[in-house]
Amino acid sequence: MKRDDLTDTISLFCLKITCSPPVHSRKTHNGALVPLELALLWMVSCPGFCGVVRLLDWFELPDGFALVMERPQLSQDLWYLLAERGFLTEPVARGLFR
Repeated sequence: MKRDDLTDTISLFCLKITCSPPVHSRKTHNGALVPLELALLWMVSCPGFCGVVRLLDWFELPDGFALVMERPQLSQDLWYLLAERGFLTEPVARGLFR
């Protein structure tokens, strides 16, 4: 298989590692007590929810959780965007969080 063919078949994804949250900010999902963020992402990760990064899978770690999420091709981490610009003007920030 050529490299170009391989990259066409692989989806982009990102991995987020979270610490175990306090019990009061957890929710039951498929019989497991998971962070509220994970449960909510799972609910909106079905097709039809536009503008939400899809949760592809998740794993429980000894001291937290790993969330495997899609990564849109034209994307940039907010941390790096702020590091480049220093701050966001209100119109730019409003456009990001629509």
